[in-house]
Amino acid sequence: MNANGLEPRYDADIGIWEIGVIPPGPAGAARLVLSDGLELMVDVAEPTQLGVVLFEDEFTGHVRDADLVAAATFLGRARVEMVAGGRDLPDAEPEQAALGTLVALAVDRLDLARSDGQRNLWAGELASLAGRADPRTQLSHAIDPYRSAARDGTHELTRLEAARTGSAGRRAPDLDQIEVARPRLTPGADGRSLDGTVVLDAALAPRHVLDLGRPTDLRWDRIDQTLQVSCPVASRAYLPEVGIQWVRVYQPDSRVMLALGSLDPGASTAGSAGVDLLLGPLDDNAVRTLAIDVTPDPATRPPSESRRGSDAASRFGRAAVTAERLGLADAADDAWRRCAATWASIGDNTRAGQAEANAAAVAARTARAQEPFVVEVLTAEIDDLA
Repeated sequence: MNANGLEPRYDADIGIWEIGVIPPGPAGAARLVLSDGLELMVDVAEPTQLGVVLFEDEFTGHVRDADLVAAATFLGRARVEMVAGGRDLPDAEPEQAALGTLVALAVDRLDLARSDGQRNLWAGELASLAGRADPRTQLSHAIDPYRSAARDGTHELTRLEAARTGSAGRRAPDLDQIEVARPRLTPGADGRSLDGTVVLDAALAPRHVLDLGRPTDLRWDRIDQTLQVSCPVASRAYLPEVGIQWVRVYQPDSRVMLALGSLDPGASTAGSAGVDLLLGPLDDNAVRTLAIDVTPDPATRPPSESRRGSDAASRFGRAAVTAERLGLADAADDAWRRCAATWASIGDNTRAGQAEANAAAVAARTARAQEPFVVEVLTAEIDDLA
């Protein structure tokens, strides 16, 4: 594989071909699954870097014809022919490659949305994009999990467009809301109520199950030694397959679990679910140092501080890219610098340097940025990344 990651790379042990896939930059990568044998990878900070991952069929040992045709439509016959084994492939369709990038980025933003309303809007945008896809690309499959949400989102986008007058009043992201350090509980004014954060185990939690945000309520009962947690959740009406999730309280350094409780997103239609966790004899200072996360698999070790830092750094990078699309160069510069500082804080100097370089070139990056998504323009929001 060359330095740009453009030549096919084959892993014979697991039967995977990677074409044009490069290590993700400071804003992370958008991953789009189109079939069991085909995925698209887009570097969020450099969205012209479109890569394809092809999986060999476990029974035949070959990549499916339909997946090869889609890959060639995105990347061109010459870049896929090594995988094709002489099979006839189409030429590249640049418009479909650009559309694939947009669909991948839209799904990425949908995954990061914090509320059903925002998810619906992004699903509506995704439906519009997927409707322009060449059937050979399989991009139309991207909307399949979100069709119900897309109907609501399309109606809301139409309403917002009708209500829009003049400038969208674009505003910068609230970067201070991105969780960088370990999640801590902070005492309220009465010394009894506690406000804090829920850190989602993004590697393990199913998409769209829990908001990446704050509990609606978090209280420490000194007498009963109980932590009362209420979390925002996506309702089962949005995704019928949503199952029980687990809230864990643990020591952030040792990651030793102190308490565990279940949340059933289907038990409430109000968008939140609660659980009381008995922690045992702890003083207030000890409670304030605890970490909380939400996961479908409580037996899995909680994410490390490095993992939480990399997630936060990528979010700063995503906020910067969105600000660039909206023409907010100052906001993009701020986000890139925070992205760089966060990568540096966990020892990733390569991505920190990339983010610093993006900050230095923010004027040029903003000038050549992709057009913003309809959702971004109509809602004038990029806060769902924060």
